[in-house]
Amino acid sequence: MSTDPKGKASLTNTSLWHDYFRAHPDSKFIVNISKVREKHDAKVRAFYFAARVVPCMQALNGMGYNLNRDEVHLMIKHECPLMNETITLPTGKTVSRTRSLGEECDTGEVLKLIEFVEQWGAENLDIKWD
Repeated sequence: MSTDPKGKASLTNTSLWHDYFRAHPDSKFIVNISKVREKHDAKVRAFYFAARVVPCMQALNGMGYNLNRDEVHLMIKHECPLMNETITLPTGKTVSRTRSLGEECDTGEVLKLIEFVEQWGAENLDIKWD
């Protein structure tokens, strides 16, 4: 692997990889290549919490619940198909996990979450969005 002057990795010279692996024949390696996700825009995240989660929280608390912003955010994530995935374990058992907004979602996905909240809030909490 080589890097350009800015430190960006490149696989253009794969012989370096092969040479390294051959030089360590008794070693085991895991090579993981994955696309680095673009983090979401902080302003979009701020809008999501202030303009979408807080009104949902206020509507729920007006119904007699006593939920804070983070609890409502977790509720929304559990309701949103975009934020949930099923993982199949080696045993064949499936488990569900909820994705992290901060670590796993780019700006486009946060915008889709906002659209989901708008629909969910209108249908379930009778919120009239601006």
